[in-house]
Amino acid sequence: MVPFSIMGSVINGYIATFSESFNVAVLVWPLLSLLLSVPVLVGLYRRDGWLPLTTVFAVYASILYAAGLVCFTLYPLPTGDSGPGITYGIPPILDPLNFVHDIAEGGARAVLQLLFNIVLFVPLGFIARTLLKLRLPLALALSFAATCLIETAQLTGLFGVYPFSYRTFDVDDILCNTLGGVIGWGWGIWL
Repeated sequence: MVPFSIMGSVINGYIATFSESFNVAVLVWPLLSLLLSVPVLVGLYRRDGWLPLTTVFAVYASILYAAGLVCFTLYPLPTGDSGPGITYGIPPILDPLNFVHDIAEGGARAVLQLLFNIVLFVPLGFIARTLLKLRLPLALALSFAATCLIETAQLTGLFGVYPFSYRTFDVDDILCNTLGGVIGWGWGIWL
């Protein structure tokens, strides 16, 4: 029973680091859904002549996911020139097997980081398969491109908005996120 309580506290501690990001995504969602969903739904209605309720739900859920993805990966934005998340002098992690070292040093927390990086992109793969009707190569390319865009934004200080990298660029994130997209695409077939 003790290992489960320790694992539970590690999971709760890890998830708690994202609570602010999730709240931001939920607050931004109504505006994004108004700005993005309505034109998409109008276009789908014009194309098909009808709009199933499942499609409306899928569009709203996709926008909520997109807002959450941005908030989880790019927020909080740094203020000032020092503080949490600002990575002065920390080079990008280009070793694709660095997660082995992270797990050896970080234990359960590093494993959760790895798993959450996979899970984070499962919805994108699912959306690519079910809503966008993409074949596997295009879904793989979409997942890869989206994660490369996020990692590049982290590496370049949000494409030059900040004069420093405020998050760490990690090749393992690209691999895990892309794998998550492929898993989500597979679940789209299965479900």
